[in-house]
Amino acid sequence: MRLIICSISLVAIFSTASCLKIDTYTAPAETLNGMLTDTAGNPYLSEEPNGFQILLLQQGYVVPEEFSGMADGHFNDTKIFKAVYKIVPYGGAFFPVDTVTHEISGITFLNFLVTPFLTITASIVQDGANLKATYRITQAPGAGKIQNARLLVNKWNPNVGMNYSDTSIVRDLSAVPDAAIVQTEYTDTLTVQSG
Repeated sequence: MRLIICSISLVAIFSTASCLKIDTYTAPAETLNGMLTDTAGNPYLSEEPNGFQILLLQQGYVVPEEFSGMADGHFNDTKIFKAVYKIVPYGGAFFPVDTVTHEISGITFLNFLVTPFLTITASIVQDGANLKATYRITQAPGAGKIQNARLLVNKWNPNVGMNYSDTSIVRDLSAVPDAAIVQTEYTDTLTVQSG
């Protein structure tokens, strides 16, 4: 019985091995990098480290590729095949952007102009164990209702966001008309625990 099992195993191994082919494609080595900015030239800032994606659709293919952008509005992918692609950023807190067609060859720089739903002008000062944030919210025409404002603090990681914060404070704005929100300067104070 043992001889039969060993024989079947050997036949299965040799059958599988004979089907293997060596991959002769050149590894992807082209680079696409760039930045999302608003009309004033300010970088798009996300509330999350991977707050938007770049979608790539190579000409002649139907399955798109995508990669995440960074919280500071930059994006970078160093493993792309040389080809012509349709490229568009999506998934961030900005209005849809037109798709561009561009050849990626060598190091390709591509910047996108976006209109964020909201922009925040803020100053933050430390007052003893407290952080005091003063801010104004500007809303783009056509953006949805402003629900809340959050002050997030992360003491150990440069990435700060809803999933990356040690402590936070929330200001509920759901019952306040947006017209009043954009006319108001807010101040929130957050006590930061030591340690």
